[in-house]
Amino acid sequence: MNAHQVAMKQRFVLQVTLKLLLAVLPGIALGASPPQGPTTAAIAAAPSSRWSAEQAWAWYHKHPWIVGFNYVPSTAGNTTEFWAAETFDAKTIDRELGWGAGLGFNSCRVFVQYLVWKHDPDGLKKRLDQFLTLADRHGLTTTLVLFDDCAFGEPPQTEPYLGKQRDPIPGMIAPSWTPSPGLKAVADKAAWPDLEKYVKDVVAMFGQDKRVLMWDLYNEPGNSGMGNKSLPLVEATFAWARAARPSQPLTIGPWGAPEEISRRQIELSDVITFHFYGNYDGLKNQIAAYKKHGRPVINTEWMARLQGSRWDTDLPLFKQERVGCYSWGLVNGRSQFQFAWFHKRGTPEPNVWFHDLFHADGRPYDAKEHEVIRKTTANKGFDGRLKFRGDGRFKIVQLTDIHWLQDQDDAQQTRQKRTLAEMAGILDAEHPDLVLLTGDIVTVKSGADPIPHWPEVLAPIVARGIPWAVVLGNHDDEWNRRVSRKDIVAALEKMPCSVTTCGPDGLGGNGNYVLRIEGSRSDKLAAVLYCLDSGAYSADQKLYGQYAWFTFEQIAWYREQSRKLTEVNNGVRLSALAFFHIPVPEFVEAGLARIGNFGEPVSCAKLNPGMFTAMMEKKDVMAIVVGHDHLSDYAGCIYGVCLAFGRKTGSAFAAYGKPPLPSGARVIELAEGKREFDTWIRTADGKVEFRIQYPDGFTRIKPAPKPTVNVTADPASVGR
Repeated sequence: MNAHQVAMKQRFVLQVTLKLLLAVLPGIALGASPPQGPTTAAIAAAPSSRWSAEQAWAWYHKHPWIVGFNYVPSTAGNTTEFWAAETFDAKTIDRELGWGAGLGFNSCRVFVQYLVWKHDPDGLKKRLDQFLTLADRHGLTTTLVLFDDCAFGEPPQTEPYLGKQRDPIPGMIAPSWTPSPGLKAVADKAAWPDLEKYVKDVVAMFGQDKRVLMWDLYNEPGNSGMGNKSLPLVEATFAWARAARPSQPLTIGPWGAPEEISRRQIELSDVITFHFYGNYDGLKNQIAAYKKHGRPVINTEWMARLQGSRWDTDLPLFKQERVGCYSWGLVNGRSQFQFAWFHKRGTPEPNVWFHDLFHADGRPYDAKEHEVIRKTTANKGFDGRLKFRGDGRFKIVQLTDIHWLQDQDDAQQTRQKRTLAEMAGILDAEHPDLVLLTGDIVTVKSGADPIPHWPEVLAPIVARGIPWAVVLGNHDDEWNRRVSRKDIVAALEKMPCSVTTCGPDGLGGNGNYVLRIEGSRSDKLAAVLYCLDSGAYSADQKLYGQYAWFTFEQIAWYREQSRKLTEVNNGVRLSALAFFHIPVPEFVEAGLARIGNFGEPVSCAKLNPGMFTAMMEKKDVMAIVVGHDHLSDYAGCIYGVCLAFGRKTGSAFAAYGKPPLPSGARVIELAEGKREFDTWIRTADGKVEFRIQYPDGFTRIKPAPKPTVNVTADPASVGR
């Protein structure tokens, strides 16, 4: 930035952020193409207008935490040198992207130069394709920037040009940088037909390409003194890009420009992006401000050490807030990003770099920073906190009774591979905020240790970075008495993305704990999930029946937790759900008026110590969700509490008795600040069944024939 740009940014950034809080939110491919053009069907299926908030969140939840860097090769001083045929440096790009991926980054943001396209459209697209291939090889998605108003150097270069570019000026940041398309074309509508062809050509070419994460159409419109003169091109660029029907979201991020243009950028963007170069407190305020728009938030430029940015505080904040981020710079080189915006010609090499992470030879600028980055990016999916999404929803997928076995024969291995594929399909269809596994998950036999097999069945969840929790079933510790329930839960507690905890000793069972869900816009507690160990078998099955029951200590513990949580919430009961494996006897009565399949008698404990009654009296638990019965997936409601079975998940174990229900999962979606939820069954073949809303939906269910309850040690129940 030149001095004018620095003053402009400082003047507007805080003012615009505060004003935005008050704002009312309201395909043509040209020429020959590289070999990865979009299909007609894909283009037809893509959105033609601004995405809804629901579409934006669905896209966002498909991806792990987005953590990346803005990239210019060390051998390029500007975007013309980056993309021109004679200076495109694939070897350097490949090497440097590998360094970035080695730190744990999973995305990069790059600027494209319009003038290079105008001179050689097919060549530019081929080089873009080559870049995307290199990035993808290193596990990096790419965000593409098409226009840019920034001009740097002394004097600033306000128009791009072909041929040899200006050499770096000692002591100055990005002294060779030029805008795209150039400031004259921004204000000259006579030049726009060619700009329109450029946008439509590039977006149409890569608009269905999974290697492209999103389109950041215009970097810092209004910079270099342009102000609101750039607004018409902002609006036109959105329209041109929409006409190409990309499958990826479109965005332009506020950065400190005048209020009018900043507000319009937000109104037109599918996801909210923004720039911020400042300290931790300022960053936290910015994040809170942009979250108020109810869409995913991604910071596309940050990290200026001399402005107060810090890797050890700011990067964990982005992760904690579930906000994507792209730091500025990677490898130091011709762009001279070690200097600051305010440094003048001849400034000596600074002791503290403004941007960048590596020297050109691969040495780290600061090894301690690299350590922080690797540690923070090691688990991109989850930071240990559960929060309502920006749209005020929190979605849980319940997986149950998978019955994963150690590999024995080809048929069993085939079934288990199918189970993993079915789980992946359900997760990709629903994009949950939490997966809750309600028992009988890993049921290895013949004395095998179950613990090493848990990562196998958890792989689809962990790969997507989704937090998960487990309550044990009656079979999870049955076949190896040397491995206790406590051993299993203790091991699960340490696995990636786990929120499972052992809970207090002395209650009965292992894994009695509370999961807390924070509000979407604050750290305030908004809902809770009670996870309980319903045990396995009774001590004397002939006398007491087959299955165990809750202990009085567990019931007392639940009551005390409920009391404390209500007290913390100023005497207002929190919305709560309870999850465990074996149903309580009240499920029989709940089946009298139900939605879903009731395919077998309820396999519950014969004795009833009163857990349901305690939950009914405390009035916080809206629903009890269990597994265990493979042929039932119904939901009913008695005394104001929903009682629901999950759908048996996977094909690893053939269900007993009648023909099994198709593999699937129960989905529960909570609404922030309301005592209500929606629930449905998602089948592995893509169907949605038995959708109902609590509480109102249950008032319209008609009574069904009374079932019987199974309280005997029936050998046929061994699969439960």
